[in-house]
Amino acid sequence: MDHLESYEIELPTKHVCGERCQYVYVFGFPCGKNPQYIDGKCDKQGTVQDHSSPPIRACFDPEIWAHLHDTGEFIKHDEVVITDSDIKICFNYPLSHPVEFDFHSDLGFQRKQLVDLIAQTYKKIYDEEEATIEEQKVVPLETRIENGGLINRNATDGKYGIWGHDMGDLWLEGIQYDPETHTVSLSIGS
Repeated sequence: MDHLESYEIELPTKHVCGERCQYVYVFGFPCGKNPQYIDGKCDKQGTVQDHSSPPIRACFDPEIWAHLHDTGEFIKHDEVVITDSDIKICFNYPLSHPVEFDFHSDLGFQRKQLVDLIAQTYKKIYDEEEATIEEQKVVPLETRIENGGLINRNATDGKYGIWGHDMGDLWLEGIQYDPETHTVSLSIGS
């Protein structure tokens, strides 16, 4: 029996210039003007980017995500990237109690469909967390800012034990699929 190799599912997007393009970054911090930024565009305008592209970070905001799809910035969205009909997706960040959910699709899973499932499931996880909190309620962002501390989300004691980040802080950095176990692993950044 052949061993099936895990693979990365790319999330290609077209680069659309924005405010960030005006600067050169080192370790995520702006360190000077980008000499390639001319007339509101940089040298990456219109090029295809890989899975670490900033637009995919917006998949947790339904309005922005719909815009990316409608404008064609998220490309190859209808390509089938998993041919199996039944898969598990593992959700572990930022959860103290990781969880797997099962999904079914007769024709396999398209790229956009997979990203939509991930975003919708994170929304469900955050909603269930809120509904099951017993004592450690979420400190509102405004209060966190007013108190001058970290603006990170405090840990809560709901079903998943979410810590560190509100859902709006999350972005999808990568998707890995293991065809032997039918399992999707996620790289989620914040």
